[in-house]
Amino acid sequence: MIKNLLLAAGILSGVAASAQSFNASYSFSAVVGGTTSSTGTLDPTPVPTAANVTFGPFTAVGTNTTSSTGGVFSFTGWSLGATNGNNTTFTGAIDLAKYYNVTITPAAGYALNIVDIAFQATRSGTGVRNWAVRTSADNFGANLGTAACSNTNIAIQGGNTYFWSADTYTAFATQNICTINPGSSLANITTPLSVRFYGWNAEASGGTFRIDSATFNGLAVLASGLKEYAHSLQAPFKLLPNPSTNGFVTIEPLTNDYANFQIVDVLGKVILTERNDKTGNKIKVDVSALSEGTYFVRFNTSQRTYSEKLIITK
Repeated sequence: MIKNLLLAAGILSGVAASAQSFNASYSFSAVVGGTTSSTGTLDPTPVPTAANVTFGPFTAVGTNTTSSTGGVFSFTGWSLGATNGNNTTFTGAIDLAKYYNVTITPAAGYALNIVDIAFQATRSGTGVRNWAVRTSADNFGANLGTAACSNTNIAIQGGNTYFWSADTYTAFATQNICTINPGSSLANITTPLSVRFYGWNAEASGGTFRIDSATFNGLAVLASGLKEYAHSLQAPFKLLPNPSTNGFVTIEPLTNDYANFQIVDVLGKVILTERNDKTGNKIKVDVSALSEGTYFVRFNTSQRTYSEKLIITK
């Protein structure tokens, strides 16, 4: 063990002694819509706060550029596939280029455990007939968890796709509490987690998908069950040059079994995160904006985290 591992940091502190629950709600109260003073595609409402978690703002991607209504997140421009008045024929499919996005980031050394997500959703008379939630935990590959809704006019298809089953029903969103239970799929998340709300099968280009509020319930815990190894001779990546003197450092992954790598300062603040691009190529990182000093490159695999000291000189 000593021959193969120069320095090992053991299993981090347990969950029970360090868990901090959060109930983070987005109200969209500062959104201005439908006027020349529109706040655009980024929600300017102050984001929720919680210990050891950073919540980003909601943004609309791939839609039109103005919320149709103030005080909510409501955009048009969704993919078509439904006919007004028809509750049986649908030709559209989820469009991964059109969504609402929010990113939640655990503090260095902490992990996210999302217990559930609740949001109020509605549509205009020609708006989307389907919507679903996906996350970066699986690179947005599948609809998240187990869905439910308090409004009986909203059916659940396949366990995790919402379907507005009655075209004539467009009730105000306070009656439409949609929830997602992610199970274990959003447990022990140690990197930034992007959550996306997708809408599709709109009946017209001017039809809306509207979210009145969104709440994330969960825990921030000291990372548990993961081992972090510093300067392992069996580390699955190479770091060159080190020290870095020319403003760049190259990361050479020796495995494709990793989620990302991060550059972290000596206080544990994450300076930069680069996700696995699945190419297996060396990745050249621009560190010219960083001050001289000591940093760490943290390489996160499915089994453990490896850390290597990085020295930056000018």
